[in-house]
Amino acid sequence: MDAFTLNPIGYVENNISNRKEMSSPGIKSIIKINETYIDGLKYLEENSHIIVLCYLNEANRSVLRVFPKKYGIESNTEKGVFATRSPDRPNPVAISVTRLLEINENKLIVEPLDMINGTPVIDIKPYSVGSDCIFNTLGINNRREYHVLPEDKLYEFLVRGFNNYIFNIDSSLDLGIYSIIKLIYTLKIFPDRDSIESIETNYTTNALDCLYYYFKFTPGEERIIITKKDTLKRKYLKVILKSNETWKLTYNNSLDNFVSDLLEIKKL
Repeated sequence: MDAFTLNPIGYVENNISNRKEMSSPGIKSIIKINETYIDGLKYLEENSHIIVLCYLNEANRSVLRVFPKKYGIESNTEKGVFATRSPDRPNPVAISVTRLLEINENKLIVEPLDMINGTPVIDIKPYSVGSDCIFNTLGINNRREYHVLPEDKLYEFLVRGFNNYIFNIDSSLDLGIYSIIKLIYTLKIFPDRDSIESIETNYTTNALDCLYYYFKFTPGEERIIITKKDTLKRKYLKVILKSNETWKLTYNNSLDNFVSDLLEIKKL
């Protein structure tokens, strides 16, 4: 096939002008659509999330092998660019899913978006859970060594993933997040359905949702046993591994600081 041309439909606007300064989750940004394409935005506001395709005009198009910027063994393994999410690649097209906050004439306010100021936008599509979401997959999360991440970075990663999973967040979110962090640091693995046989807990609301999301269980499997007992004075999480090991985390009931409220994590 002969070479073809893509015309930008707009450009990203934010205060980041250097790739190295952009944070991993991205930041709040504006997508300014060219006047020619404004009619294409009709009814886009009906969508809470959109897929943004950008052309990474500062990327190195000659690169075919890279060392992924990840923690642990991933950072020491050279891979083909098509097995990574590196911005440097023969055709540097970036695909980002982001929350659409507002449309103001030809300006789309979105968050987060990890594109630097001036990045050309080549297409926008509505995000569809039915078409675009695969809940249980085998991929990079199964290989990363998350236990070598500093706690603030690990917390940021987990919260970002959960925010993409559920719409309403409540005050118990950190209980679920910090429980998973403690398990990662203790077990030296990312705990999921491949390593866990079953779970028993008295968590509720977002803390319980965290378990379903990160362990990739579904309610119909009945692998999470919920013991809703108002008489229990402490929140707990009992994890039974496929290796037959059992670990238990016990917390105070405080919703203020789950880091300090962890009473113990022990092997039973």
